[in-house]
Amino acid sequence: MSPPVTPERLVPQLKAWLERSPSRPVFAVHHEGEWTGGDQVVVDDRVVAIRVCPSELAVREALGANGDGGEPLVLLTSADRLGSDVLARLAKPRIHRLRTYEALIQLFDVREIDPELVKKRWLIDALVDSAPAEGYERSGGRTLDLARGGRCYVIATASTSTRGSAG
Repeated sequence: MSPPVTPERLVPQLKAWLERSPSRPVFAVHHEGEWTGGDQVVVDDRVVAIRVCPSELAVREALGANGDGGEPLVLLTSADRLGSDVLARLAKPRIHRLRTYEALIQLFDVREIDPELVKKRWLIDALVDSAPAEGYERSGGRTLDLARGGRCYVIATASTSTRGSAG
Protein backbone atom coordinates (compact mmCIF):
# COMPACT_ATOMS: atom_id res chain seq x y z
CA MET A 1 0.00 0.00 0.00
CA SER A 2 1.17 3.53 -0.79
CA PRO A 3 1.98 6.01 1.97
CA PRO A 4 -0.82 8.49 2.60
CA VAL A 5 -0.93 11.56 0.38
CA THR A 6 -0.50 14.62 2.56
CA PRO A 7 0.61 18.12 1.60
CA GLU A 8 3.92 17.45 3.39
CA ARG A 9 4.56 14.42 1.19
CA LEU A 10 3.22 15.93 -2.03
CA VAL A 11 4.79 19.40 -2.11
CA PRO A 12 8.51 18.41 -2.20
CA GLN A 13 7.98 16.08 -5.14
CA LEU A 14 5.62 18.51 -6.86
CA LYS A 15 8.32 21.17 -6.53
CA ALA A 16 10.81 18.89 -8.31
CA TRP A 17 8.31 18.15 -11.08
CA LEU A 18 7.50 21.84 -11.60
CA GLU A 19 11.20 22.77 -11.69
CA ARG A 20 11.42 20.83 -14.95
CA SER A 21 9.05 23.46 -16.44
CA PRO A 22 6.61 21.15 -18.18
CA SER A 23 4.47 22.80 -20.85
CA ARG A 24 1.45 21.06 -19.32
CA PRO A 25 1.96 21.13 -15.52
CA VAL A 26 -0.74 18.52 -14.87
CA PHE A 27 0.14 15.48 -12.75
CA ALA A 28 -1.81 12.37 -11.81
CA VAL A 29 -0.84 10.99 -8.40
CA HIS A 30 -1.98 7.65 -7.03
CA HIS A 31 -4.08 8.28 -3.95
CA GLU A 32 -5.63 5.89 -1.48
CA GLY A 33 -7.44 6.98 1.65
CA GLU A 34 -8.11 10.50 2.75
CA TRP A 35 -6.46 13.64 1.38
CA THR A 36 -5.62 15.84 4.37
CA GLY A 37 -5.04 19.06 2.44
CA GLY A 38 -7.25 21.63 0.81
CA ASP A 39 -8.11 22.25 -2.83
CA GLN A 40 -4.77 23.95 -3.50
CA VAL A 41 -1.15 24.07 -2.36
CA VAL A 42 1.50 26.71 -2.92
CA VAL A 43 4.84 25.68 -4.40
CA ASP A 44 7.45 28.42 -4.82
CA ASP A 45 4.76 31.11 -5.02
CA ARG A 46 2.77 29.08 -7.59
CA VAL A 47 -0.75 28.05 -6.68
CA VAL A 48 -1.38 24.44 -7.67
CA ALA A 49 -4.97 23.19 -7.76
CA ILE A 50 -5.63 19.80 -6.17
CA ARG A 51 -8.55 17.64 -7.30
CA VAL A 52 -9.47 14.34 -5.67
CA CYS A 53 -10.65 12.06 -8.47
CA PRO A 54 -11.96 8.68 -7.27
CA SER A 55 -12.36 7.38 -10.83
CA GLU A 56 -11.11 7.88 -14.37
CA LEU A 57 -14.36 9.68 -15.15
CA ALA A 58 -13.61 12.17 -12.35
CA VAL A 59 -10.09 12.63 -13.79
CA ARG A 60 -11.61 13.40 -17.20
CA GLU A 61 -14.02 15.92 -15.64
CA ALA A 62 -11.18 17.67 -13.77
CA LEU A 63 -9.09 17.83 -16.94
CA GLY A 64 -12.05 19.29 -18.83
CA ALA A 65 -12.52 21.96 -16.17
CA ASN A 66 -8.79 22.79 -16.33
CA GLY A 67 -9.08 24.03 -19.90
CA ASP A 68 -5.82 24.14 -21.86
CA GLY A 69 -3.77 22.65 -19.02
CA GLY A 70 -1.56 25.71 -18.59
CA GLU A 71 -2.33 26.08 -14.90
CA PRO A 72 -0.65 23.65 -12.46
CA LEU A 73 -2.99 20.84 -11.41
CA VAL A 74 -2.63 17.66 -9.38
CA LEU A 75 -5.18 14.91 -9.86
CA LEU A 76 -5.26 12.57 -6.87
CA THR A 77 -6.74 9.32 -8.13
CA SER A 78 -7.18 5.79 -6.91
CA ALA A 79 -7.32 4.62 -10.51
CA ASP A 80 -4.47 2.27 -11.40
CA ARG A 81 -4.74 2.97 -15.11
CA LEU A 82 -5.86 5.86 -17.24
CA GLY A 83 -6.72 5.90 -20.92
CA SER A 84 -4.01 6.95 -23.36
CA ASP A 85 -6.00 10.08 -24.28
CA VAL A 86 -5.96 11.11 -20.60
CA LEU A 87 -2.26 10.28 -20.18
CA ALA A 88 -1.46 12.45 -23.21
CA ARG A 89 -2.77 15.48 -21.32
CA LEU A 90 -0.37 15.01 -18.39
CA ALA A 91 3.14 16.40 -17.92
CA LYS A 92 4.38 12.81 -17.80
CA PRO A 93 2.15 10.14 -19.29
CA ARG A 94 1.84 8.11 -16.10
CA ILE A 95 0.34 7.98 -12.64
CA HIS A 96 2.94 9.06 -10.09
CA ARG A 97 3.38 7.28 -6.79
CA LEU A 98 4.75 9.39 -4.01
CA ARG A 99 7.95 8.05 -2.53
CA THR A 100 8.95 9.33 0.90
CA TYR A 101 12.60 8.71 0.02
CA GLU A 102 12.35 11.04 -3.01
CA ALA A 103 10.61 13.72 -0.95
CA LEU A 104 13.45 13.61 1.57
CA ILE A 105 16.05 13.99 -1.18
CA GLN A 106 14.21 17.10 -2.40
CA LEU A 107 13.76 18.55 1.10
CA PHE A 108 17.48 18.26 1.90
CA ASP A 109 18.71 18.94 -1.65
CA VAL A 110 20.94 15.85 -1.63
CA ARG A 111 21.64 13.13 -4.17
CA GLU A 112 21.46 10.13 -1.85
CA ILE A 113 20.54 8.96 1.60
CA ASP A 114 22.99 7.03 3.75
CA PRO A 115 22.01 3.33 4.03
CA GLU A 116 22.05 3.64 7.84
CA LEU A 117 19.32 6.28 7.61
CA VAL A 118 17.37 4.23 5.06
CA LYS A 119 17.10 1.48 7.70
CA LYS A 120 15.26 3.96 9.96
CA ARG A 121 12.02 4.17 7.97
CA TRP A 122 10.22 5.86 10.89
CA LEU A 123 12.80 8.66 10.84
CA ILE A 124 12.46 9.22 7.10
CA ASP A 125 8.67 9.43 7.48
CA ALA A 126 9.01 11.78 10.47
CA LEU A 127 11.47 14.06 8.64
CA VAL A 128 9.10 14.39 5.69
CA ASP A 129 6.02 14.88 7.84
CA SER A 130 7.65 17.53 10.07
CA ALA A 131 9.62 19.36 7.39
CA PRO A 132 9.66 23.15 7.44
CA ALA A 133 7.71 24.65 4.52
CA GLU A 134 10.96 25.88 2.93
CA GLY A 135 12.67 22.52 3.40
CA TYR A 136 15.66 21.84 5.58
CA GLU A 137 18.79 23.98 5.72
CA ARG A 138 21.15 23.08 2.90
CA SER A 139 24.56 21.84 3.98
CA GLY A 140 26.25 21.50 0.62
CA GLY A 141 26.71 17.78 1.26
CA ARG A 142 25.44 15.40 -1.38
CA THR A 143 24.55 12.59 1.06
CA LEU A 144 22.11 12.81 3.95
CA ASP A 145 23.56 10.77 6.80
CA LEU A 146 21.90 9.41 9.93
CA ALA A 147 23.52 11.97 12.26
CA ARG A 148 22.29 14.96 10.26
CA GLY A 149 18.86 13.41 9.81
CA GLY A 150 18.59 12.85 13.56
CA ARG A 151 19.68 16.41 14.37
CA CYS A 152 17.17 17.87 11.91
CA TYR A 153 14.40 15.71 13.34
CA VAL A 154 15.10 16.97 16.86
CA ILE A 155 15.14 20.59 15.65
CA ALA A 156 11.96 20.18 13.55
CA THR A 157 9.99 18.50 16.32
CA ALA A 158 11.21 21.03 18.90
CA SER A 159 10.10 23.97 16.72
CA THR A 160 6.77 22.26 16.00
CA SER A 161 6.06 21.79 19.71
CA THR A 162 7.15 25.38 20.40
CA ARG A 163 4.77 26.71 17.71
CA GLY A 164 1.97 24.53 19.05
CA SER A 165 2.35 25.80 22.61
CA ALA A 166 2.70 29.44 21.58
CA GLY A 167 -1.07 29.80 20.98
